[in-house]
Amino acid sequence: MPGSKETKTILVIEDSQLHQRLVRDVLQHSGYKVLAAESAERAMEKFGAEHPDLVIVDLGLPGMNGLDFLAELREISEVPVIILTSSDSLDDKLRGFELGADDYLIKPFNSQILVARIHAVLRRADLAVVNGMGVSKFQSGPLSVDFGSHKVEAGGNLIRLTATEFALLKEFIRYQGRILTHGQLLTAVWGPEYQGE
Repeated sequence: MPGSKETKTILVIEDSQLHQRLVRDVLQHSGYKVLAAESAERAMEKFGAEHPDLVIVDLGLPGMNGLDFLAELREISEVPVIILTSSDSLDDKLRGFELGADDYLIKPFNSQILVARIHAVLRRADLAVVNGMGVSKFQSGPLSVDFGSHKVEAGGNLIRLTATEFALLKEFIRYQGRILTHGQLLTAVWGPEYQGE
C-alpha cells in the first residue's frame, strides 16, 4: 500500500454478503488486511480481539444499528470510522458525525473514492501530534501507545481504555514532565465549555 510501512487492518461491518465481498475485494486489492462481520455484536467481538486500524460500518444492520454501534465503540476507542451506507438522510449524516464518524459515504460507491477516503482518514490518524511533532507511536519503558490504532500496552499486555481515558493519556504524554492544571485537562479532553467545572 502506498505510503505505509505496515499492513493496516480494516474491519468491515456489513450484513449484505454481496456488499461485504465487494468492499473486501477492493480493500485487499489495495493492500489492506480485512476483517468482516455481519452484525454489530459480532463486530465488537472482532474489534476486541483484533484491534483494527479503521472500521467501515453500514447503518442498516440487524439488531444493533450502525449508529448505536458507533456510540458504543466511542466508549472504548477513538479508532477511525467510515460510515458506508445507502442512507442519504441528513439526520443520519449529522448523527454519525456527532458520534465521532470520520467520514460518510453513500452506496453505490466508487472504489477509488473509497480507497482515497481510507488513505486520508488513516493519514490523519497517523499524524497524532505529541510534543509538537507528528508521530504515531510513543514508547517509554514498558508502556507502548499507538495513536493510530489507539492501542495501549504495558509490558506486552493490552490495556483497555475508554475514549476519555485515552484522550487523558494522550495529554499526559504530550506534556510529559510538565504540570497540567485541572482546567487545562478539562479544556483539552472535554472541551472549552468545561473549563470552569
